[in-house]
Amino acid sequence: MSMTTTHPRGIRGVVPVLAFSGIVVAVMQTLLVPVIKDLPALLGTSPSNATWVMTATLLAGAVATPIMGRLGDLFGKRKMLLVSLAVMVVGSLVCGFTDGLLVMIVGRALQGFAMGAIPLGIGLMRDQLPREKLGSAMALMSSSIGVGGGIALPLAALVAQHADWHALFFGAAGLGVVAMALTLVFVPESPMRAKGTFDVLGALGLSAGLVLFLLPITKGSDWGWSSGTTLGLFAAAAVVLVLWGVMELRVKAPLVDLRTTARRPVLFTNLASIMVGVAFYAVSLVLPQLLQLRPPPATASASRWSSRACA
Repeated sequence: MSMTTTHPRGIRGVVPVLAFSGIVVAVMQTLLVPVIKDLPALLGTSPSNATWVMTATLLAGAVATPIMGRLGDLFGKRKMLLVSLAVMVVGSLVCGFTDGLLVMIVGRALQGFAMGAIPLGIGLMRDQLPREKLGSAMALMSSSIGVGGGIALPLAALVAQHADWHALFFGAAGLGVVAMALTLVFVPESPMRAKGTFDVLGALGLSAGLVLFLLPITKGSDWGWSSGTTLGLFAAAAVVLVLWGVMELRVKAPLVDLRTTARRPVLFTNLASIMVGVAFYAVSLVLPQLLQLRPPPATASASRWSSRACA
């Protein structure tokens, strides 16, 4: 079935609109980096608790990617793309109207859940575009993660410097609404559907394992890295993730196909992606905080002395 018969706009706007949607959801990952050092004061909490405002988004994105991909295969990729963007808009509005830590974490998790839009966009391209255009289109969609994260840093810093920091979330909600409108107008639904059911236990197991793993990493400095709580949570995470892996190998339609993931080309590609992602977020999170540090008193005094000498 040709796309021109199923949608009045054909495929002309599919690639730029899907790439724009990818950029919009990727913005959520680094949206708060310019104000990260001020989050404990803004939210009235400790630095270790405030880091969950960032961690919740990354965690939700990691869980949402396979979940939304599978739901898109079963019920329609365009439909799930719109759901992802709508959840992001709701999360942005939740964050925009609160100064409470727990509510902020919930809103940021909803924002991160939109990361499922990336695989959905790639799937829509694969189903709808001619083969000769597919490679460049998928490359553009994949690069939207880095583009969105890079764009968010200077723009968010500019907004936070000249306006209330909640304006960041209202701006994110506006971008989400624009992406939804463009998707409705230019992106047709894919006719492709997968057979099978949704792996609910797989989704719950993956979520539980990641939370149990990230919680002691975030709170380990407060609890003590050798404390019973920290070590117990690490052990619980290992048990849950191992059991989850065994279950996924036995399910007919798993949330994550571990056998395919273990193949050498897929495995090494994923490992390379993980290393690139870690490097990107380490630079994105650490450098802005270092650049915002105030100079020590000795440096400040030397600077004042130098100014008097020049005068």
